[in-house]
Amino acid sequence: MSLERALVIDADPAAGAALRAPLLAAGLETVEVQGLEAATGPLTSLRPAVVLVDVTLPGCEGPALATRLHALGSDAAVVVVVTPDRLDLAVAALRGGAEAFLARPLDPGHAALVLLRAAEKRRLRLEGDRLREQVRGRLTLVGAGAEMISTHEVVRRVAPTKATVLVQGEAGTGKDHLAQVLHELSPRRDAPFIRVSCAALGEALLDSELFGHEAGAFEGAEHRRIGAFERAAGGTLYLDEVGRLPPQVQVKVLRVLQEATLERLGGREPVAVDVRVVAGTQYGLAEEIHAGRFRDDLYYRLNVVSLQLPPLRERKADIPALVSHFLDHHGRGEGRPVAKELERYLAHGLLHLLGFDHERPGEARRMALKEAELARDEGLVGAVLRERRREADKERWTRSRTSTSTRSRSGSTARGTRARSSRAGSRR
Repeated sequence: MSLERALVIDADPAAGAALRAPLLAAGLETVEVQGLEAATGPLTSLRPAVVLVDVTLPGCEGPALATRLHALGSDAAVVVVVTPDRLDLAVAALRGGAEAFLARPLDPGHAALVLLRAAEKRRLRLEGDRLREQVRGRLTLVGAGAEMISTHEVVRRVAPTKATVLVQGEAGTGKDHLAQVLHELSPRRDAPFIRVSCAALGEALLDSELFGHEAGAFEGAEHRRIGAFERAAGGTLYLDEVGRLPPQVQVKVLRVLQEATLERLGGREPVAVDVRVVAGTQYGLAEEIHAGRFRDDLYYRLNVVSLQLPPLRERKADIPALVSHFLDHHGRGEGRPVAKELERYLAHGLLHLLGFDHERPGEARRMALKEAELARDEGLVGAVLRERRREADKERWTRSRTSTSTRSRSGSTARGTRARSSRAGSRR
C-alpha cells in the first residue's frame, strides 16, 4: 500500500531532512521544496495529505494561505511554521483555514505527531464528504405520474428559498423523505437537518426538546440544554406530526416563526435563531383548527408552501420505479447487485406474494422495508423466486390439462356425431 505524503515548503532544506525519518515511521513520505512556486507541481501530481509551510516565505503569509494552496488544486491539510516572535502570522493562518502551527526550533517527534493528526483529520473530512454525497445521491423523489411530476417541480422551485413548507399526506407516504430532499437541495444542505416528532413527547419534554432549558430551570435540570431550533442553526428543522403540538408549545413555535427568536425554559434573554422549518402532518389541519385544537395563525405561518403527497393506491404506475429505487438503495448501494430478473418479477407481479396491498395506507414505507429485507437476505430472494416459478409451472400445468381435456372431449363428440350419422344412413 502506498504511503501518504507530506509536502514540506521551507527555505531551509535541513528542516525537511530532519522530519523525514519520524514522518516515515508515522506512515508519511516526505517531499521537500523551497518555495510556494516550486510547490505547484507536487501539489497537483503527488496530492499530499498534509502540507507543512513556513509562513515567512514570500507569498505564504496572511490568512489566505490555505485558500491559495487549495486554488492550486490541493485538498491537503495545512500546518504552518513560524518563529516565536511572529505568532501573529500563525493566528492569521489558523483563521484562514490552517489546521495547526509549529514554532521554531522544530522538535521532529512533536512535528511528526502534529502532521499525522492533521492528515487524519483530512481523511475523516474527505470520508465525511464522500458519505454525504452518497446519501445525497440517494435522496430523490421517485415517480413519473402527474402528481409526482407536479411535486418535483414545486420542490425544485421552493428548495432554494427560505419559505416554510407544510407537507401533508397519509402515514408512510414519505413526508420525512421529502423534508430531507428539500434540505439537500437548499443552500442549507451543509448545515444540520434536525427531526422532531411532535406526537412522541409530552408537553414538558417537547418544550425542552424544541427550545432547550437553562440549568436549574426545573428539578433535575443540572445543565443547560440546547433545543432543536438552536441545534438546527443555519439548517432545517422538520416538525413531524405538527398537528399534535400542545397549545402552549404552538404559541412558542409561532413566536420563532414571526420573530426568529426564542427563550429557553428558565432563560431571561431572547436567543436569535436562523432555521428553515418544514412541517409534516397526516391529519387535516383545517379540521383541527375548526375543532379548536390548532391555531389558525400558526397554520398560515406554516402553510406558506403546501405539498400534498398522494398514497401509493393513487400512484400505482410508480410502483415499478419505486421497487427499482429501493432495490438500488438497499442492494446495489451495499455492493450486492440485484439481478434484473428479480427487479422484473418484483415490478410486474411478485408484490402480492410478499403481502403488499397498495390500497392500504403506508404501503410506500412498507415497500421500502420489504425491499431492504429482500436485498439483504439472499435466501429470501431465492425463496420468493422459487415460489414464483412454482406458481408459473402450476399455472402452465393447469392450462395444459385443461387444453388436453378440451381436445379429448371435442374428439369424443366428433366421433359420436360421425357414428350417429352412419347409423342413420344404414337405416335409410
